[in-house]
Amino acid sequence: MFSTNHLNFVARLALIMGSIIQETDNVIVGGSSNTIEDDASFSGIVGGSTNDMFGVYSFIGGGTTNTCTGTACAITGGDNNNILNNVSDGFIGGGSTNTISTPDFATIGGGNGNTISGTGWGTTIPGGIGLQAVSNAQTVIGLFNDPQGTSTHSSTVTGDRLFIVGMGTDDTHRKNAFEVSNNGHSIVYHTNGTGAVSANIVGATYVDNTLNAWAHWKWTSTGVGTGSGTVISDHGVTSIVRVGGGAIGRYTVTLNITTPSGTSITMPTDLCVTVTACNDGTEEGGFICGTPVVVLANPVTNVFEIDMTVASGCSFRDHSFMMHVTGRYP
Repeated sequence: MFSTNHLNFVARLALIMGSIIQETDNVIVGGSSNTIEDDASFSGIVGGSTNDMFGVYSFIGGGTTNTCTGTACAITGGDNNNILNNVSDGFIGGGSTNTISTPDFATIGGGNGNTISGTGWGTTIPGGIGLQAVSNAQTVIGLFNDPQGTSTHSSTVTGDRLFIVGMGTDDTHRKNAFEVSNNGHSIVYHTNGTGAVSANIVGATYVDNTLNAWAHWKWTSTGVGTGSGTVISDHGVTSIVRVGGGAIGRYTVTLNITTPSGTSITMPTDLCVTVTACNDGTEEGGFICGTPVVVLANPVTNVFEIDMTVASGCSFRDHSFMMHVTGRYP
């Protein structure tokens, strides 16, 4: 522990070098034009120039034009980096023009123009360019991400992103390549398109090679035209019911699909649906006559019809089936 005389000596040395210490429980070692303000206590600046310390139990290791106003915070180098608004336990490793503005326990490792805000804890930007992290315990990498989330350290919003990879080009063109949510799902944004232009990479996931919806509909017959049906399991399907509430062998399917931000969307008119009849011995009349057909009556509202026959001479018949929706969303 420094003696009072040693602190006074360091204070005099700092003044000689053009630096200013307002309180004797702080220290500046080397550098030029660094300032420890009278709001600061038990803090230090070691080297660099034009750094400004307002913090308590805080540290600036060097660099230039860095500012710390937090408690138990550290900026170890770089230029124009800022820990503001009395943030607790924040850390900026280096880089340029990085800012932690509000959340506690936040970290920016380096990079340029990165910002952590919001009221979450433990938010991290390891490095990158123009990144924004805004939600609790969120990690963002890459460049110019599209920020997402409002979770705080005391209130979690289901579906907020824990991990984001940015791939934007500048502040007005922000975009994400990949996201992982706090309830466990991941989201990709790359549409690969036709194989005539872009090869499909084995093992890769794209927007256009994922399954948007599927369902297993099971019908149990109690006689010709009578019985009951139910969705055994599904993904992305709100309901499957008989057309008009009672049409034999004809079913209205309603999808439940949203954008990554949670906004309801509609499927395109070139929606592709595959239907396979299931012969499990409980359907009316056994094997189906003809082939199931999909009628895109109104795909723009996420509703379409499945008819369990199409061949000449066949009657509509209630029947179990599996359906898969593979169309891209706009």
